[in-house]
Amino acid sequence: MVKVVLTAVVAVFVAGAAQAADFASERAACLLLVRSPLLSLPVGDMQQQVSLRLDRSVEVARASQSVYSTSPRFLWASETKVACGMAVGFFGGGEVNEEMVSKCDCFYGRMLAYTNALR
Repeated sequence: MVKVVLTAVVAVFVAGAAQAADFASERAACLLLVRSPLLSLPVGDMQQQVSLRLDRSVEVARASQSVYSTSPRFLWASETKVACGMAVGFFGGGEVNEEMVSKCDCFYGRMLAYTNALR
């Protein structure tokens, strides 16, 4: 009986670690900072697109399907909120922060990959 319980605990731990590793490797891909195509837009259009991504990430993060999901949907929504929120803050100060806009766009793409059921 103890062996069965121990095996189950190890299986859950390994599955959780694998999911965390997947998230870490996907996040690392966004941190390589491929320049976002949003940066080629006029500033007003760029601000609008970043704001849309921020609004959508807030919606996804608040959805119970995300909060209770076993996929990294909530994590990507949270990452998107932070990056897009920072980009919007820089816009408010009259600055375009290329790093934050690129992270916002990349994290948003990752979030969308896990939100098919929420569209």
